Amino acid sequence: MSLIVYPYKRDSDSDQLLALSDQIKEPFNDLFGTESWRVTVWGSPILKKLNCELLSSLSTQDIYAEGESLQKLKNEIELVIESFTIITNELNLDLNSFKFRLLNGLEAVRIAQLTENGGVYIG
Repeated sequence: MSLIVYPYKRDSDSDQLLALSDQIKEPFNDLFGTESWRVTVWGSPILKKLNCELLSSLSTQDIYAEGESLQKLKNEIELVIESFTIITNELNLDLNSFKFRLLNGLEAVRIAQLTENGGVYIG
């Protein structure tokens, strides 16, 4: 199984989530890592050391980032991108694969931030 990331819009009347996956265009997609990455990458000590609270929470739950937490998610992904060489070396990850998944997350955040009642799901 894989972790996926996608933007959504929360319907203000029904509170239902409406996926905006169709707005993601190549080269981006919905991949955010393998299921095992919940613990080995996103829940790793190095991400906790970087204070990536939202991303680290993937080790125990899915993320639904809206409002202020959407900006927090963006900030955390950008911080990980700034540190991804160190992280990939420590966790023995493929640099290009890791970066690709982080950029998928940023693209989902970008779309969500352009959308009224937008959010990002990761799980």
